Amino acid sequence: MNNLILINKSTDSIVESVINGIEEGNINPIEVAAQLKRLEDLHKTLKTKCTDYIVDELYTSGASDMIGYRVEKFTTGERLDYSSNEDWSAYQAVIEEMKAKQLPIEQKMKAAYKNGCSMFDEETGETFSHAKYKSGGKDTFKVTKCKK
Repeated sequence: MNNLILINKSTDSIVESVINGIEEGNINPIEVAAQLKRLEDLHKTLKTKCTDYIVDELYTSGASDMIGYRVEKFTTGERLDYSSNEDWSAYQAVIEEMKAKQLPIEQKMKAAYKNGCSMFDEETGETFSHAKYKSGGKDTFKVTKCKK
C-alpha cells in the first residue's frame, strides 16, 4: 500500500515557518487566514468523503498509531431496527400513540429552547423548561495525539 503524505514536516516546524514568515514580512497574515479556512474546508470535505473507508478499515485492522496519532473507531450513538419482532411492533404502536400526545409538549419546549429560557403557557398555567440539544449518532472515528 502506498503511503499518503499530506504534510512531511512536523506541525511545530510548519507553525514556526509561518510565524517567521509573517514576522519577517514575507507572508501576508490575511492570506494565512484564508489558507486556514481553506484547510478547514479541505479537512471537512475529506473527512466526510473518507469516513466510511476509514471505519471499514478500523473494523478490519483495529485502532492504529500512525505519525504520532491514534486512530480508532467509536460510535456516536447506535440506532438499531427492532421492527422484525411482533411484540416490539405492538409496543411501538402504543408508543406512537403516546408520542402524538407528547408532540404539543415538545413543540412548547422547542419554542423555549429557541427562545433561550423557560416559557409560561397562559392557557394551561404550565411552565415549560427548554429542551436540551441531543444529536443523532453513527459509527465514525476519532484521532488523538499520542502521548510522548
